[in-house]
Formats: sequence, structure tokens, C-alpha cells
Amino acid sequence: MERRPYISVVIPVKNGGNAFEQCLQGLATSNFKDYELIVINDASKDNTVETAKKYGARVLHTADFPFKHKPDYPFQDSMGPAGARNIGVSHANGEIIFFIDGDVVPKSDNLVRIANIFTENKDIDAVFGTYDDSPGCTNLIGQYRNLLHSYIHQISLNEAETFWTGCGAIRKEVFTKMQGFDLKTFRLPSVEDIDLGYRLKDAGYRIYLDKRLQVKHLKQWTFKSMLKTDIFHRAIPWSRIMFRRKSLPNDLNIQTHHRISGVMVFMVFSLISLLAGYYVLKPDTTFFLGGSLIMMSQLL
Repeated sequence: MERRPYISVVIPVKNGGNAFEQCLQGLATSNFKDYELIVINDASKDNTVETAKKYGARVLHTADFPFKHKPDYPFQDSMGPAGARNIGVSHANGEIIFFIDGDVVPKSDNLVRIANIFTENKDIDAVFGTYDDSPGCTNLIGQYRNLLHSYIHQISLNEAETFWTGCGAIRKEVFTKMQGFDLKTFRLPSVEDIDLGYRLKDAGYRIYLDKRLQVKHLKQWTFKSMLKTDIFHRAIPWSRIMFRRKSLPNDLNIQTHHRISGVMVFMVFSLISLLAGYYVLKPDTTFFLGGSLIMMSQLL
């Protein structure tokens, strides 16, 4: 039997709390033991580091690494998940990098599925899964959000054009050749994984969606957090990617979820433009479009 690859599990986390402990508890049930756990602590102020060490993780701290774009973002004290993941990969010993978020609970078969996929399919360069159909959140909006994500992945094509770091693995050699995640463009948690997927496809690499590779999502979504994420962390940066690429992919949640988000953004911008035009006609009123967007982001 051919040797299965060594896997590096890379988890960026900031103030992970109880969800992060559940994540590591789930990982500890894995029926595949040939892996290492790398946790990148991104300026946590809770017991994240102690929790990670309790489960045998090698802990790295983003504060120990230079980040050339930090001066451009003085309002934040952390590097963000894109930079944290890049740090984790640079210190990984595994041939395969398995990214998961700190608020998901892996299944016991996740690692063995990943190992088998890459062993049996030499032409697959990256693989990702989905949330399961039993979210860990209890509120209605959280249930809706997570079940929608799961449904869209389940009805999508196995041959993907994008990537997902909530539960996704990639050959380290390929990740390194692609120079990792784009730190300058995606400073905040955003669509850096989707961008990486597009770049992978453009470079001729193959990405596979394994619908049986599942994790449980624990995040407690609210209407406010969902709206803020969809508009400012998803639709707007995704729209920038589309303008840069000058193409609109018909793939995964881009097919439905992000297009809905895009429509929302278009409506918001249209409303702001109308308001801007109205106030421009009134010399006694000041209206600054960029400032209004910043205020909207802060309110959300």
C-alpha cells in the first residue's frame, strides 16, 4: 500500500473561547494520527494559547512576525487570518496543509478522507468540504446561514473553481508556488480563500469538492453580523476580484449566495448615490460618500 501523506492542520484563531476548544476536541477524535497541529494565535486576550497547548498544538504568534502592510491598518492590533495561515504553512512539516476555522468541529474521518484523496488522485491539488446539516448554533438566523452554506455546496459540481479554508486542504508545494494568500488585498477575514482558488484554476491546478468531507459550524450568527459579513467582507471584495478578473464564475456559492450579496451591495450603493445626489443640491448639508460607507460598516 502506498504511503499516505503527513498532514499539517493549520488553525488561525483570535479569542477562540469555548468553540475553539470544541474544535480541538473534535480533531482529537481523528482516526488518522499522522498529523501535526499548528495554531496561529492572532493577538488573543483569552485562554486560546493555553487551550491550544493542552491539545498538543505548536503555537505561533502573529506578533512575532513582521507584516509589511500593518502600518496601513492602524485601527487593528492583529494580522488577520490570511497572514496567520501563511505563517502556519511556512512552519508546517506536512506535505498536505489542512485549513480549518477555529469555530468548526471536525469529524473523525476528515483527515483520513483527505489523506486518501491526495494519495489516490495525484492530479488533485486542493480539496475542500462543507458544513454538515446539523449546525452547532441554536438561533434561527445561524441555522439558516449554515444550512444554506451546506445546501449550496451539496448541489454544486465536484470540480470546483474556488477554495474554502473553513475545511480545505492543499498540497504544500502548490500553496508555496502560489505564494499563499494575498495579504495586502485581504487584510480582514474576507474572500482570500476564493481568490486563492481562482488563482489556482488560472494556473492549471485541479480543485475538488468532497461533499462527504464535513465539519460542524458553531458560529452564532445574528442578522447584523450576517449583513456586515455579506456586504463588507464578502460582496465588496469579491466584486473587486471580478472587476480585476473581468469574468464572473459560475461556481459554488458564487452562483447563488455571493450574487445575492452582490445585489444587496448594488442596492446599497444605489441608495447612497441617490442620497449623495440629493445632498449635493443642498449647499447647507455635507455628505461624504466614503465616510458614509465607513459609518455604515461601523454601525453594522
